Amino acid sequence: MRVESGPQLLFLLPFDEVQSRGQAVSLTPVDFCTVTDNRTGEKRMVCGPKVIIPGAFEEISQTQQAYSLEASEYVKLLDRATGKRWVEKGPMLLFPKPTWEVLDGGVQRAISLKKVEYVRLIDGISGAIRVERGEQLVFPSATETILEGEGVGVIGLG
Repeated sequence: MRVESGPQLLFLLPFDEVQSRGQAVSLTPVDFCTVTDNRTGEKRMVCGPKVIIPGAFEEISQTQQAYSLEASEYVKLLDRATGKRWVEKGPMLLFPKPTWEVLDGGVQRAISLKKVEYVRLIDGISGAIRVERGEQLVFPSATETILEGEGVGVIGLG
């Protein structure tokens, strides 16, 4: 098995047979895709800008766009292979690896506190409550959420 890429006039040899015809995949600078080797099951991520011509035993996933994070934005991630959870903060262009899953709906804004404000966060695993007072930008950890029923409060007014 082999792959021939064009443009070219291809003259088949006596025992050659065309199995299938396909098209290359073109990635822009913010695009990425996963290439799977069907023989080994190995997956690799390919980031643009690039033109990908799959090998004889390779399959290309649908093209996706990277996550563009501004300085006040973050995403929570889970590596399905290891179970590790973490947060990636901006500014950055995030290309998730094949085993990564973006949690909680994708890109989120950090909590911006004024001088007289506070926020209470609860860790979903340990149950620990953390209080952050302004003036600052608060990025919850991978397992934290704002305490249910609360939002940003004003110091002294509760």
